[in-house]
Amino acid sequence: MSEARDDDAADRAFLFAERSSSRKAITRQPLQLPPSATEWELVHTFLLGVQHIMPIDMDPEPVIRGIVADGFYVWDEAMLPEPSGTGQ
Repeated sequence: MSEARDDDAADRAFLFAERSSSRKAITRQPLQLPPSATEWELVHTFLLGVQHIMPIDMDPEPVIRGIVADGFYVWDEAMLPEPSGTGQ
């Protein structure tokens, strides 16, 4: 049973929102966030993986690639297109 907990810990991710803007960030290390003009606030903790449901309407694969490359994935919600209405 402790193996499942270890897997969950390895898959855990943190969703942050930047105060006073529409920027969001996801990271596996809460202290590893990009510089910000304001402060990052923790919004949600969740399991990140292609087998897990994201708390936002976004494909997990680019998020995972961004975290592997940079340690975090950042986007501006104001720049995202409207959801297409298709599900997984």
